[in-house]
Amino acid sequence: MRFVISAIIAVAIAAAFSMSGDIAMHLKSKKIWLLGLLNAAAFTLQYVGQTEADAGRSALLVNLNIMFVAILSYFIFREKFTM
Repeated sequence: MRFVISAIIAVAIAAAFSMSGDIAMHLKSKKIWLLGLLNAAAFTLQYVGQTEADAGRSALLVNLNIMFVAILSYFIFREKFTM
């Protein structure tokens, strides 16, 4: 519930400070809503997973996320690994 309240407040603040219609255009985009829902689902699943697993496994999985993002960015976006 707190995320719903904070989302409503964030959208209201963004709309108040935006003089152009950019915010309204982005809020009408189905892709933005889909990404938001996927992010919320991932956050919820991560929370549930951390409560069900022991501390060592939870820390390992959370820290492996960095590696998963790097590997997926190579295969999905064809990004090169650089230093």
